[in-house]
Amino acid sequence: MAVLRLSAGVIVSAAANIQDTHESATRVVKDMGSVYSGYSYEQLVAAWAAMSATHMADLDLACKVVARVLEVAAEVITVVKVAVLAELAAACTAGPGRASSRW
Repeated sequence: MAVLRLSAGVIVSAAANIQDTHESATRVVKDMGSVYSGYSYEQLVAAWAAMSATHMADLDLACKVVARVLEVAAEVITVVKVAVLAELAAACTAGPGRASSRW
C-alpha cells in the first residue's frame, strides 16, 4: 500500500512536470512569432492551441484519476489488512477448537 501511495505521488508530480514543460513549449511557440510570420506560423499556433486545450486537459484528468484510484486502492488494502488481522486475533483468542468454522 505504501508503494501505491508513492506511485500516486509520482504520477501527480509527473503531471505537474508535464504541465510545466508544456507551458515552456507554449512560450517558445509564441516567441517564435518574433522571427516567423505568415500562414504556416499562424497554422502552427492554431494547431498548438487546439491540441493543447484538449490533449493537456485529457492528460491532466487521466493523471488525477489514476492517482486517485491508487490512493483508494491503498485505503482498501489497509482496511482489508485490518479486517484480516482482527479475524486472526479473534481466532487466536478463541483457542483451539473454538475458532470460527471459516478457518
